[in-house]
Amino acid sequence: MNRFIFVMLTVFFLLISVSFAQSHSGGKNSSPETYHRSANKHWKPMLDASIGLGVQSEAGLKMNIGGMIPISLVDNLYIRTSIISLWAGNWTTLYFGTGSNADIVYFIPQKKFDPYAFIGLHLNAMSGFTQFTTQFGGGAQLKLKNSPIKPFGEIGLGIISAGETDISFSMMFGARIEL
Repeated sequence: MNRFIFVMLTVFFLLISVSFAQSHSGGKNSSPETYHRSANKHWKPMLDASIGLGVQSEAGLKMNIGGMIPISLVDNLYIRTSIISLWAGNWTTLYFGTGSNADIVYFIPQKKFDPYAFIGLHLNAMSGFTQFTTQFGGGAQLKLKNSPIKPFGEIGLGIISAGETDISFSMMFGARIEL
């Protein structure tokens, strides 16, 4: 389990490093189809709201309201976190701030949409119960002309450690609003 998490984090950071190096090489390897935007000039903080299907030990409805902040050290890199998260299945759980996730999101800018990859951690500690989740996945957000609203869809996979290891799957759809 720990080896898998280490390998996934290493691969993710290697991909970011290669992308960062290519975007700053400024020469022959640049593709004319790639649409490059600098995080400092064009990427703005965003709020998002999403709804979707989540599957852990059973299927349930998952709703989320969160925020994203660009990191100016690397172009197209964000940190996102959930502000409010609701799981409704055989049991209902509402997280408000605590127990929510924190992800690193890397966007690959294109002209009509921005595909992205994410990896993150989720720690839920209550009295007598601790759950740790490593999650990763990908998605795409659409660009609407002259609109701060960006519809998106994403698929995520999580590895849950709460005494025993379990796997979760989520498919979320929603919209982000640039601030």
